Amino acid sequence: MVVQPYQAYTTELDQQIQSKTIKLAKYKKLESFNTDLFETHKKIMYAKSSSDPEQETSLFLKELENIARKSDLHISNMKPGSIENNKTYSRDFVNIRCSCTMDVLAKFLYNLQQSNYLLSVQKMGIASSNDPNESLNADLVVTRVIVAEDKGSKLKKNI
Repeated sequence: MVVQPYQAYTTELDQQIQSKTIKLAKYKKLESFNTDLFETHKKIMYAKSSSDPEQETSLFLKELENIARKSDLHISNMKPGSIENNKTYSRDFVNIRCSCTMDVLAKFLYNLQQSNYLLSVQKMGIASSNDPNESLNADLVVTRVIVAEDKGSKLKKNI
């Protein structure tokens, strides 16, 4: 008789703990989703177009130079290519020729992928080098996607 109220109380506490554990798992999942959404939004905002295509190309070239410097990649030649325009986006191309080792090239490709700008490698050609210090000559075509400014967009540019 004395134990019944205590047992009912502990059972109720167990149920509350179980309920709150389920809620916590849902909130953690929601927070993870919001973090992913924020990162995607941040990348899209970096990809927003400014009015001047020359300014966009110069920003693209600077970003590639920064990524190459960060990756210890030696670029021997970098040429801006064409720009493909679409209603919702445009793609800017840059041809890069570089000399490097395989690990430096892998680091450069990883840093390209991790960039806030929407960068990707469209084409890549790799050949062995005559120089024993530099084992590879690589030719890359790197693209950047530029999202067209939507006048009706409710997304804010200041992140």
